[in-house]
Amino acid sequence: MTASANYSCYLGAQGWDHKHWLDNFYPPDLPEEWRLAFYNNVFNCVFLPYSVWSRVDRQKLAAWREDTGEYFKWVLQAPSLKSQDQERFECLHSSIGLVMDDKGEILRGKGECVWLQGQVDLKSLSNRLQTNASYTHPLYLISMDADLAQLEKVKTLLNLLGLA
Repeated sequence: MTASANYSCYLGAQGWDHKHWLDNFYPPDLPEEWRLAFYNNVFNCVFLPYSVWSRVDRQKLAAWREDTGEYFKWVLQAPSLKSQDQERFECLHSSIGLVMDDKGEILRGKGECVWLQGQVDLKSLSNRLQTNASYTHPLYLISMDADLAQLEKVKTLLNLLGLA
């Protein structure tokens, strides 16, 4: 979702494997190991808390990276940048958009994260998106509750604004 060479807008959720998505989002016959690739066909970023990605071995992280496209971005939470995390970062390499601490402060990367939860005020979001369109750093729109209906509304808004 790119509006210009200088501005990017990314849309995604916290994680991609939600039970309430099994009947509403993923095809019933889709193997579990293909869900991330399917998710990447609809969304172009994902947020993972430290408790999720820090427990995954490097091989699995590399496989996740292979399952996503070259423009897909990972938004990772990290309480701090630890040396053992550096090896995991290397598995995701240039596809890491942001690394943030527990308070949302950016530790690595450039951009801004907008947390979507519950009913999204589309008018306010539209104003913010149009204002940010002149910025040079990416904007990450992340649904914390993984509400597919709200994500679809935001995606439609991005299309209408020419940001998708």
